[in-house]
Amino acid sequence: DWISSIASAYASSYVGCPLLMSVYTTEITRSGSLKSILSLGIFDLERHCFQRAERLFVKDTRMREHLAKEYGIDRGRVVLGNDPDTILETYRRFLG
Repeated sequence: DWISSIASAYASSYVGCPLLMSVYTTEITRSGSLKSILSLGIFDLERHCFQRAERLFVKDTRMREHLAKEYGIDRGRVVLGNDPDTILETYRRFLG
């Protein structure tokens, strides 16, 4: 959800902890296009937050490819699997 992403990006920067995000949908997958000003604004906020994230968790390769193509996200930053164990393991790696 793009609204909580903005708050998470700010909190991550303020506290100095890594930003890890789960991505289930994007504005493009929800609306089908970026024809309205509102959709363009949401897309831009999503892109900003996705680019700030250390890792993005997705459920399948289709979403990983979507993030790479539409948002310019390096595939190496996208983790397949958004189950709690995968997320916890990744946090532990970042926090040492």
